[in-house]
Amino acid sequence: MAITEGDVSARLATVVDPNLGKDLVAGKLVRAIRVDGGDVTVDIQLGYPASPEFFVGADPRSDPRILQSLRQAGKLSAAQATP
Repeated sequence: MAITEGDVSARLATVVDPNLGKDLVAGKLVRAIRVDGGDVTVDIQLGYPASPEFFVGADPRSDPRILQSLRQAGKLSAAQATP
């Protein structure tokens, strides 16, 4: 079964932004979700400069919490951040 935008949104709802105290979906940080076959693109926009306590690693696109959440949807064989 192919992954859907709803699957992606549900998984992103499990990642909490510590600055807002809300998940990425409830905090309205997810601007767009696009699914094209096996490729998923997610646009996340913060309303503040990215702070080190939110993102793990140097690049927010590779935050392992977000990538792991998408992998746990059970429909992605790999999740990878791209510029």
